[in-house]
Amino acid sequence: MTSYACPLCQHSFDSWMQLNCDWRRPDNADRYELNWCPSCELGQLCPRPDAEKIASFYAIDDYYTHASTNEAGSADSPSFFERLKTNLAWRVDKSVELDAAWIRSKLGDSTKKVCDLGCGNGDLLMKLREAGHDVTGVEPDPSARHVACSKGLSVMPGTAESLPIELAGRRFDFVFMSHVLEHCRDPKAALKNARSILKPGGRLVVETPNNNAMGLRMAGPTWYWLDVPRHLNFFTPKSLKASFDTAGFQTEETEFRGYTRQFSQEWIRSEQTIWDRINKRTPNALPVSRQSQLKSWYLLAQSAMSSAERKYDSIRMIASVK
Repeated sequence: MTSYACPLCQHSFDSWMQLNCDWRRPDNADRYELNWCPSCELGQLCPRPDAEKIASFYAIDDYYTHASTNEAGSADSPSFFERLKTNLAWRVDKSVELDAAWIRSKLGDSTKKVCDLGCGNGDLLMKLREAGHDVTGVEPDPSARHVACSKGLSVMPGTAESLPIELAGRRFDFVFMSHVLEHCRDPKAALKNARSILKPGGRLVVETPNNNAMGLRMAGPTWYWLDVPRHLNFFTPKSLKASFDTAGFQTEETEFRGYTRQFSQEWIRSEQTIWDRINKRTPNALPVSRQSQLKSWYLLAQSAMSSAERKYDSIRMIASVK
């Protein structure tokens, strides 16, 4: 077995998880190995796929950025007990949403120049533009970029690691990377590029899945936010902050979001679909049982009063240049 070293601390990775297929492309024969650094809590897919291979991971019709909105609803009405569970989760949910109120609070009323690296279908850019800000997007996926441009947004082809030439010399007040850093082949290069296009005093906002969440511990390879192989990096608050430090940022705020949605019909059915497709490929090999309403109730009981780092499915950090 090949040994890999953590890019943050050079500590030897431990073997973490083996996946026998990509649940979104179950007929693909590739297998995936995830490794974990016990020192700085960074996980990575190893070996690292090349750029052409990474692009192929998104060649699927139902990927969420290929539609005009990221929101989806369940076709069936939830039962009384499903509604009760969701309501109980909502009552203890202190998520900090990246909504219009958040944008107004962090960016203020004056117009800011904002760049969203990995803007997907442009949902966040639309919120920022509606708040009166001057927005620019960068997105590598042609399908997602087409959707964003159809909304009248300025979106250029490129990645956080390979910025479009049109950004040369431009500087922004805010750079956003919302659920992007986990997709980057070289997250260190991505963060350094983000730093290079920030004005003095500018802010970087990064949100990623929280791989310290109880939901991952219970769902294992079938956790909805794992999404291997599109996700190449797996962060906790500790490793995300360490990544910021390495790239020359000073972390100013840490926020968490994503609790009630973990108990929704859509989330549960998605994890059931993931389990079914992986199990079909290699029967009885999964280390966890199939997701169910009973397991969802158990997660609620275990997580409702736990720390934010264990409760929420996503981390958001705001940083400035050191």
